[in-house]
Amino acid sequence: IVLVADGIYNEDIDFNGKAIVVKSESGPAKTTISGTGVGDVVIGATDSTIQGFTITGSGNYGYACGVQAGTATMTITGNIITGNYLGIRTSNYNEPLIVNNVIYNNLNYGILASFYSSPIIINNTIAFNVNGISSYSGTGTVMNNIIVYNFRNGIYCTMPESSPEISYN
Repeated sequence: IVLVADGIYNEDIDFNGKAIVVKSESGPAKTTISGTGVGDVVIGATDSTIQGFTITGSGNYGYACGVQAGTATMTITGNIITGNYLGIRTSNYNEPLIVNNVIYNNLNYGILASFYSSPIIINNTIAFNVNGISSYSGTGTVMNNIIVYNFRNGIYCTMPESSPEISYN
């Protein structure tokens, strides 16, 4: 477990495949990871956790995002994810747990589930993004979220094989 002191950290973080927990000491109101604006702010790893940060400042192009789960089945919990091109991206058959986050004011997607990923998205607030949650050929669970005021779509499934279980949102 890496316990991070309060402050603003102007950097991008890559877990480099390490299964670790990176947790703020006092929560997202007091601890910010402000990316370099070049690409992804946080690149996760399987069996890792990112908890209790404001995550902002990804690049504003392509699929640059606040948290890139990529092939990682990781836990993303208790964060504020805002001011990124894309909030969270999951892909490549992974099954991340995305729980108790506030995901708002990202330039494109709040959450993008692509390439057969199956995220478990529970108890989040997803608002003021262009698209709330978009699923491209993914499945998973979307339950007990507040999904409001997204410009285009709250939840959008683009392909027939996109079939997340959606309930109580």
